Amino acid sequence: MLKTKSVYERKEADDGLRVLVMREWPRGIEREDIDEWIVELSPSPELDMEWTGRRIEWDDYEKRYRREVEGQVPHLRYLKELSERKNVTLLCWEGMEDLCHRRVLRRMVEETKLQ
Repeated sequence: MLKTKSVYERKEADDGLRVLVMREWPRGIEREDIDEWIVELSPSPELDMEWTGRRIEWDDYEKRYRREVEGQVPHLRYLKELSERKNVTLLCWEGMEDLCHRRVLRRMVEETKLQ
């Protein structure tokens, strides 16, 4: 099972493997609270700044993020394989999942084909 949440939400037993998908380490989070950190699945700094500065709309952000991450096939397959065997939780700092790259990433992982 693949799920998402903010890294600042309480750690729960059913989180399974906790995977951070941010470019920088979040403040106040201990290393033992994260199992893996896959920087390559985070948005580029440029895309992040455009989104947080509200210079682009969500649809544009999602399209550009998908283009940035679609080349990370090994990481996408890795998460797909893991999530078919156990719980995997994608984490970033954002509190609202509706407008966060981890929601897009979750769909991309679910859409990924295994050979």
